[in-house]
Amino acid sequence: MGERRRFLLLIFIMTAVALCASGLSLFALYQTAFEEKRIELLDIAKSQARMIEAMAHFNRNYVDEDIPGRLMARTIDEIADAHDSLRGFGRSGEFSLGKQERDEIVFLLKHRNLPAEHPEPLPISSLPDAPMRRALAGESGTLIGLDYRGERVLLAFEPVAVLNLGLVAKIDLQEIRAPFIRASWLAAAATMVLVVLGAAFFLRIGNPMLRRLHESEVRYRNIFDGSPNGVLLQGELVEDCNEQACNLCQLERAEIVGRPFAEILSADPETRSLIESHLAMALDGQPQSFQLAIQRQGTNSVDIDLLMKAVDVGERRIALIIMSDISERMHALDSLRERNVFIETIMDNLPIGLSVEAADNHKYLYANRKVEEILGWPRQELWLSLEHFWELLYPDPELRKYYFDKIYGDIKQGDASKMIWEVPIVKGNGDEATLLINGIPMLDKNLMIITLQDITERKRAEKLQAQLELAAEVQSKLLPHKELEVPGFEFAAWCQPAYHVGGDFYDWQRLASGAVSFTLGDVMGKGMPASMLMATVRATLRAVSQEHPPALALKLADQAIRQDLDRSDSFVTLFHAQLEVATRRLTFVDCGHGWVFCRRSNGQVDELSPRGLPLGVPSVDEYQEGGLVLNGGDALVLYSDGLVDAFPDEPPGAEFFATKIEGSTTAKEIVDRLVALVPKDNPLPDDLTILVVRCKE
Repeated sequence: MGERRRFLLLIFIMTAVALCASGLSLFALYQTAFEEKRIELLDIAKSQARMIEAMAHFNRNYVDEDIPGRLMARTIDEIADAHDSLRGFGRSGEFSLGKQERDEIVFLLKHRNLPAEHPEPLPISSLPDAPMRRALAGESGTLIGLDYRGERVLLAFEPVAVLNLGLVAKIDLQEIRAPFIRASWLAAAATMVLVVLGAAFFLRIGNPMLRRLHESEVRYRNIFDGSPNGVLLQGELVEDCNEQACNLCQLERAEIVGRPFAEILSADPETRSLIESHLAMALDGQPQSFQLAIQRQGTNSVDIDLLMKAVDVGERRIALIIMSDISERMHALDSLRERNVFIETIMDNLPIGLSVEAADNHKYLYANRKVEEILGWPRQELWLSLEHFWELLYPDPELRKYYFDKIYGDIKQGDASKMIWEVPIVKGNGDEATLLINGIPMLDKNLMIITLQDITERKRAEKLQAQLELAAEVQSKLLPHKELEVPGFEFAAWCQPAYHVGGDFYDWQRLASGAVSFTLGDVMGKGMPASMLMATVRATLRAVSQEHPPALALKLADQAIRQDLDRSDSFVTLFHAQLEVATRRLTFVDCGHGWVFCRRSNGQVDELSPRGLPLGVPSVDEYQEGGLVLNGGDALVLYSDGLVDAFPDEPPGAEFFATKIEGSTTAKEIVDRLVALVPKDNPLPDDLTILVVRCKE
């Protein structure tokens, strides 16, 4: 502790002693005065009670009227008049006079601080220890309590015997204490003035000595406490240390001073040996600087930087040791490394190429791994120079100039909405590709972020999609679009491929003989190959059906397309028929199709036979024709396996579908009911085609 602090502590002690002595004296005086005031207040209450009793005796002896209660009323009136004139004693003193009527205490005098003439009566049971109740009970004495205002007061109570009344005198404790509080403040002020004068006198005498001691202490402590780092001085043992050193070691100064520095820092023998070796070299005049991780009690290890150098103090040489906590710096470096690794890992695994270049000179700064994958060149090869980069991607000089001028012209305009380009390039392996490039300018940081996406497959898919849509449109136009009007019959159909195009088809046409030919076919497979074969089969059947019956027409068709079916390793199932309108007779050939039935008007379901092999399946057997006659209300229903595949759990047969169309009155209604059986929320498992021929009533 410094000399000035000791002096200030001495002044503080003197001040405290003086204040305590004054306070004790005032407290003793207050206790004496309070006791005197209590006795005085009790004497006042007794004298007032005796005076009231005397008035009551006088009125009893000299009042002529002998009326019950007259003595009480006359005496109380006289007391009230005297009370109004007296108004109490002191600043807050006042009297209360009360009597007991049945179970209540009735107050006879007006309270000094209440506007009402007489206070409200109070139940005597609600005032077990109240002074008025004790006075009415014949007791005499004093107590401290709360009055009707809630203020703490000193009360004296006394019975009035002649009239059976109780008298209470009170005065506020605050009024009793006020003189002593003022005296306490005056005493404290006088004490402080005397202490200040004494301290000033003492300082005037001892200040030169204190100043010299203080300057010496400041010079010494500035070495330690003025440093933001921990500082220690060690000869053979640690001789001094500052607060920062204590904080770093998490020890009190008394636990550090007098011990070897190596022992303070570590309990590990190897670490101690290392510290002692550096300390010895420092004392030999070789300053030492090194980093060390120390384990503090109850915490994780802390990284510190140690600087040791020799300092000559008189004839002795001691080591000045400076300790710096570099844990946050090391943690920040580790966090920065981890963050950089994390960011680079994310960047290298992005699904798009990402590169960063300077906005002013387009110098390459960074590119992720996806850039190499998209462009097909190593990063170190790509960015040898800007010219080399463009030469790799565009071997054609004219094409290179066009896209270079286009891209960097848009960048110079600074409009981010224009910095989106679709460009063709030549990859490192020689393949052509289409890239989607997006420029994101960050001009305030002189950066340009470039994203690359290889959209070659997407462009191919878009082109294929367009081709499929065109093929679907062409295939749709191959199907009949006009309703077939045949006297006595209705024709209706529906065809929906599982993909854009499919292998299902239906067709009908009028023959030169007046008959009607119709077909429903299903080429094995889906998509574009099946649709191409479908078009071939349809065209062939239309050609051979004009002049030949169904069996011969199918034989000729099979001969015409057999090589195509063999090369494509495919076959076709179909149902082909001719309807004689006048006789209502139907002649048909079923080439491995089978999905057909005739629902009679009476509800009977007929399955058609015979059945042969599909087109494209080698066989020595001739196609066999079948026949039936359609009567009024009968309906011939043909459908592809797409309708059956819509029920994977239990594929239905002809009877199931026949029940679903019961009650239908038109061919279109039959088609609509069958189409409605297929779930709309799932894609079709196969092409779906339905054809219905209904004989009118």
